[in-house]
Amino acid sequence: MQFYAELRKPVAHHLSTRHFAPPPPANRSFLDFLNSCVACLFLSVACLAQESQVTSAEAEPFVVKLEKPSFSTVHAAIDIGSVERGKTTTIPLRFVNLLDSDIKFNDVVVQCACTGARIPDDTIKLSQSITGEVDLSISKGERLLNKVFSLEIKAVGKVERILLDLKANISGVVAFNQELYSVAFDSERLSSGKVIMLNLPLIASPDVDLNGLAVSTSGALHEKADRHIKAEYKPVVAPPPVKNAVGVVVVRIDPHALSSESEYLTVHVEGEHFEKQSAQIVLRKKLPVSLIPETLFFSSTDLENIQAFGFIRVAAELDASKMKLISVKLESGESLDAILSKSSSKVTRLELSCSKEKASEWMKTTKNVEIVVECGGEQFPINARCHFQW
Repeated sequence: MQFYAELRKPVAHHLSTRHFAPPPPANRSFLDFLNSCVACLFLSVACLAQESQVTSAEAEPFVVKLEKPSFSTVHAAIDIGSVERGKTTTIPLRFVNLLDSDIKFNDVVVQCACTGARIPDDTIKLSQSITGEVDLSISKGERLLNKVFSLEIKAVGKVERILLDLKANISGVVAFNQELYSVAFDSERLSSGKVIMLNLPLIASPDVDLNGLAVSTSGALHEKADRHIKAEYKPVVAPPPVKNAVGVVVVRIDPHALSSESEYLTVHVEGEHFEKQSAQIVLRKKLPVSLIPETLFFSSTDLENIQAFGFIRVAAELDASKMKLISVKLESGESLDAILSKSSSKVTRLELSCSKEKASEWMKTTKNVEIVVECGGEQFPINARCHFQW
């Protein structure tokens, strides 16, 4: 530190007089003058570099107090502030022993590949402290604004485990709400003609500049019906729809654009200061009659038969309690025994069965099956799968 103070004196002097070198005497050559300027400039750069190193080295570590153990375990949580996405940040930690005995660090275990820890192989004596470091690597694809990095330090002494949670805010994050990356949307009946409207929350770190934000769409639905699709960004002016949302991407779709049972659309958001973000959307027509689950698993219920169970649900205008079963056939043409039971107005239970002898050749296979039911005076085919395992 003494060397650093002495090194700064001449530089401070030159800066205070606003000169980096004295004017050249009349009897000195221009080359001598140039050499003196270069030497002085080199000294200034060296001093600034030394100052930067000292500032970094003097950064105060976060204090972890080792106290109040529970069953030989100390729990501690530290708020370390903001860490930058796409970079590795080193967090200095100072462990302070406030217990009535010495503690020796033995090993450290991290719970995520994005975390690395270095602990001293030493003993912390009573009322003393010891310093270690934790490296946090934040992926460029990180979509969480807040994250907890956990590690477990194994020790020897009165405390055998130190469970440490480092709470951090992630800077530079822009993303759609994670729950909406794969959205299954059942549209209203197409005959209503109502526009389908989706609100996709956009979350962002407080440091993100949203200037120049643009919204676009792509995908199969966009290619064939882009004039029926409108997408725009609106800032949040009321309480956000989800935590940390800064706005919503509003997508309006004309229901006449849905020409098949399932349609796929991708919505993109891009700004001047952040990379393009995308959300995948699946829109499905609301079928009058559907089966859940779509795959029925046959299992043994007695010595003679195997059975599978599912539920058939109906749209609002139909009554499941009045449903009739017409046929249940495998893709190969064989029929399965089936009954409907325990019906309500919206859902009825489907029970399928066949003999073990008949199904022995289908063991450990999955076959397509078509179920035909009648409801409200109209017949509806339902496509499903049957997996044979008992």
